[in-house]
Amino acid sequence: MKYKSVKFQILRWLFHLTFFTIILHAESLPDFREINGIVMDKDLETPLPDVNILAITGQDTTGYTTDNGGRFSASISTTKPTSLSFSHIGYESSTQIITSSEQLTILLIRKPVQVPVISVVGASSLSNLQVKSSVFKIDQETIEKRGFRNLEQSLLSESSVVIQRNWEGRETVSIRGSNSNEVGVFVDGVLMNAPFNGIADLSGINLYDISDLEVVKGGGSNLFGMGFFGGIINMKTKFPDRNGFSARYGGSTVFSNDRDQFQHFNIVLKRIAFTFRNMFRTQPLTPNNLYTNHYRTAGITTTLPTGKLNLKWFDQTYRVDSQYSNPFVVDSTTHISLQYLGDIPYLGNDWQTQLTMRSDRSSDNYWEVAGMNQLTKDRTQHWTIMKGFDKGGFSTIFLAEKDNKYFKGTSEFDIDDVYHRETSMDIDQFNSAFAFTVKFITGDLANLIDQVTIEAGLRYEDSDIELFKTDDHQISGGYSNSRIDTTLKSMTRTLTSRKIGMNMEGRQSRLSYNLFTNMGKDMRSPLLEDIYNIEATPIVAYQGNTLIPEILTNFELGYQFIWYRDDALGSEISFSGNIFNNQFLNKTYYEYVVASPPIPVQTDEAKINGHNVRISWGIFDKFLEVSYDETRLDINDTRSFPAKPSYRQTADLALNWKIFSLNYQHFVEGEQYLPGTTLNYLTRRENAHLSAGAKMMFSDLKITLTYRLENLMSKKGELADDFMLYLPANYFLGYNEYVSLQVTYPAR
Repeated sequence: MKYKSVKFQILRWLFHLTFFTIILHAESLPDFREINGIVMDKDLETPLPDVNILAITGQDTTGYTTDNGGRFSASISTTKPTSLSFSHIGYESSTQIITSSEQLTILLIRKPVQVPVISVVGASSLSNLQVKSSVFKIDQETIEKRGFRNLEQSLLSESSVVIQRNWEGRETVSIRGSNSNEVGVFVDGVLMNAPFNGIADLSGINLYDISDLEVVKGGGSNLFGMGFFGGIINMKTKFPDRNGFSARYGGSTVFSNDRDQFQHFNIVLKRIAFTFRNMFRTQPLTPNNLYTNHYRTAGITTTLPTGKLNLKWFDQTYRVDSQYSNPFVVDSTTHISLQYLGDIPYLGNDWQTQLTMRSDRSSDNYWEVAGMNQLTKDRTQHWTIMKGFDKGGFSTIFLAEKDNKYFKGTSEFDIDDVYHRETSMDIDQFNSAFAFTVKFITGDLANLIDQVTIEAGLRYEDSDIELFKTDDHQISGGYSNSRIDTTLKSMTRTLTSRKIGMNMEGRQSRLSYNLFTNMGKDMRSPLLEDIYNIEATPIVAYQGNTLIPEILTNFELGYQFIWYRDDALGSEISFSGNIFNNQFLNKTYYEYVVASPPIPVQTDEAKINGHNVRISWGIFDKFLEVSYDETRLDINDTRSFPAKPSYRQTADLALNWKIFSLNYQHFVEGEQYLPGTTLNYLTRRENAHLSAGAKMMFSDLKITLTYRLENLMSKKGELADDFMLYLPANYFLGYNEYVSLQVTYPAR
């Protein structure tokens, strides 16, 4: 049977590939091509990172940036004239009309530093809009050539970021020891965190659709919401930029129930583009249980005389199935977003506005509590508008935001058919926010410092919460009785978040350096899940407890040095790191008690201190890339921050030669404390991954094939049949191997 299953999978792949090829060759050739280049300092002849590039074709404008080595790639039209505009703080702008496909070398001339314009429309990354923080970036090319299957693999080399899976197979993220509901995850400006519990399930992210990914570490991201104490993960999907038809197809499999598959289709007709994305993933949790994740998006993008309008629909269904019973976990999320980037008549240019409507549904059964189950539903409406200004020596971004959440939940608790309690609850939350970020730059303060940036951000948020609860108590047997209790509560809170920072940059010969520091204060209202669990708990002693806003006070000091060598090795060496201190008041954690789901309580104070250091080396124009990254944490209250490794070390080696690539990842994690379990601790663990890939071009097709070995230092794990014994090590940390195939048309 196993042989037949493998054979069937191979035949199915070949059929899809053949059919796909026939369809694609019936289409017309693309009218865009890829162009590559490097931007350098004319006097020092050293590469310039983070140069802003605008590709202008008629009224269409697309933004790019150079990487740490000053390199860039851009799509330009083959039928219309395209100009590339290069700008960087402290340098004169340069514009070049593209007439050929040759490698470009752009030399920028230094000039006195002037205040930059911060554009919300052409912003190439989230970090450009924020007060300076530590940032980690990865692009689609790296994801594709290294065969990364999910966000855990793509972020593995960043030691301060930890991706974890729970017993349901969900992937959650922690940054610098934070909890998963303290990290904001955005895709195309849409917040992916669930309104109920504040957690973003990364297992539903279609990594094959991501063009750029960046991690902004640390709290106080005032432009993107309050309470993201750990930081922000910001992802952008790739929008079609050429007329005609384009598509990607592929997936990965281990020839078992562990597989995923995706299809992407784009049609561009002059100024309007249609996109469709579909991804289907299954993975086993135990021998008798399987989780399924289905992710779909569709979008329309149109270019108007004043800007761009994007309409996007997103739908995700998540379920855990058992061969013995109906699904005991079924979640679904749907949202529709409308985004406009551009000018508003009579109100000026550089506007961004976005409207999002979202609905969530979740059903969970607590098998450790006899007869306990919960059903929750959410509806959310979110509207935001941003405007960039450059006036009076300052560059400023203003933001206004409105957020309405409507929650309905039911909880049933039954003990031996003697006592039955059914709780229904409505929670309405209305938030209004105003925020701004201001930046001022001065330069040439000393021989070693080219420019100094003073940055500040402030967010003011008003929150109103209304709660209505009905409790139906029924007691049977010799103590027959019943009653209905109702509760009505109203809460109003005002929250503020502020952050100030200073960033110094300099360059001497072939050495560039950057020093920055920031400090701030952030706040977060109790999550809807926390409020709901306090009100719905069957433990009388906890019912009605009041939760107050959490408060974070943070400090960070960071540095980066890059040394460019112009010798036979052509190497680039980067050394960076940061020291951070996070202090929390009123931190919420969950107590594990008998005969009840976990109950939220608050502690007076909690602290996380830590440091991170990273060394990377690129040789022979990135033919060989080596990096080492280490983060160490000192957490004084593991109840508030459970399952966080005390330290994490990662080493990464990548070889890139012609069409072939080889990637080796090695990591070590320290002990983890697990409250509420019989284990208490997870011991230190060490493992490694290896992947080999090839990228082949056939006429208008690009085919990327990757073979990956995961957890080389482990045995092939056996799955525990009892969920009470389940830990990620039972499967996800066991030895595994899979094949990934991607087909792209037209070749880019």
